[in-house]
Amino acid sequence: MRCVKYVFALALLFLLAACSTAPKPAPEPEPEIVLPEGEPEGVIVKRSPGPNPYDATPEPDNAQVRALFDKANAAIVNKQWAKAEALLMDAIALGPNYSGLYFNLGRVYEGLTRLDDAVAQYENAIAMNGNNIYAMNALARIKRTQGKFNEAEALYKQALAVWPDHADSYKNLGILYDLYMGRLQDALEQYRQFQALQAEDDRLMTAWIVDLERRLPAEPAPAAPVESAPDSEENAE
Repeated sequence: MRCVKYVFALALLFLLAACSTAPKPAPEPEPEIVLPEGEPEGVIVKRSPGPNPYDATPEPDNAQVRALFDKANAAIVNKQWAKAEALLMDAIALGPNYSGLYFNLGRVYEGLTRLDDAVAQYENAIAMNGNNIYAMNALARIKRTQGKFNEAEALYKQALAVWPDHADSYKNLGILYDLYMGRLQDALEQYRQFQALQAEDDRLMTAWIVDLERRLPAEPAPAAPVESAPDSEENAE
């Protein structure tokens, strides 16, 4: 009887061990983004971005302005536009020389689709601080939606003149050239500049570059040199 109990207990232990060590089913693989196959032509030389001049902008030295600014940012994230507007107006009354306040007020008005007011505030932000590349990009985006492509282009170039390593300005300018102005070669150059500033290649940008290279017309092959006809016997010396 003891032998039977022992065998039964041993079998039970083996069964429990087998259950505990059984491999778990592999998780379902996440769907991958389907990107165009192929690699961009040529080599994109990587470079590290230099310091952003706008980062050198001193923060408000008024603690109350800073607190209002932070609360307004939180309200913007939650799309509480009226609350954010009131907080920013209070902050501007206390510290009217801080560019970031006008930039965020522009974001509020853009969220409310009050585009004329948004344009005015982005312009105020740039006038207050000529290094505010974020206000330049935001203003360029509105100009693009209004069909003012040349003005948008000038603003993106203005941002890149301030900070030649601002990757998003290259990307946004490339989109403007690619989708709105039909300047495919210029768009390709901007996309390559964006990719050069990434520590690792951005997969989506790689796809855009490959797609754009395929859409560009092939360059005609150089014409073969034509030998000049020999002089006639009459003109030969």
